[in-house]
Amino acid sequence: MKKGIRESMEALFMETDSLTKRLTIEEAEVEFSVVLDWCGPEPIPFGALFPQWQQLKAKIKPTDELWEFRTMFPRGDGVRGVKLVRKGKVIDTIGGFWIPDPNTKPKKQSASRKKGIQKVKRQTPDMDVQDQE
Repeated sequence: MKKGIRESMEALFMETDSLTKRLTIEEAEVEFSVVLDWCGPEPIPFGALFPQWQQLKAKIKPTDELWEFRTMFPRGDGVRGVKLVRKGKVIDTIGGFWIPDPNTKPKKQSASRKKGIQKVKRQTPDMDVQDQE
């Protein structure tokens, strides 16, 4: 029986094969900081996923490990994030940060992107509508 998208994604996020490097809480918060235009100029750990990051941190026990994961797709791009590992098993995952295809010409990066900080603009339904008086 074929797995559905949800089951495939759950399996992807719960596997340990994609772990790339162990992180401290502080390293994870720096590595996955995002500037959200609607929240001010300061980077926020995990951006819009900050509440989920707080929930994951609350689960951490002294013997647990945080690991960065990277999963590449056949088309060349992928996703990355952080997994909470306890006794060799993934307990929780946060991520889904996009990794661009290295064969695609990159766009010009801002100074904050060069420092590793991702900048996200709020998208609202009225963004393309001009003000009418």
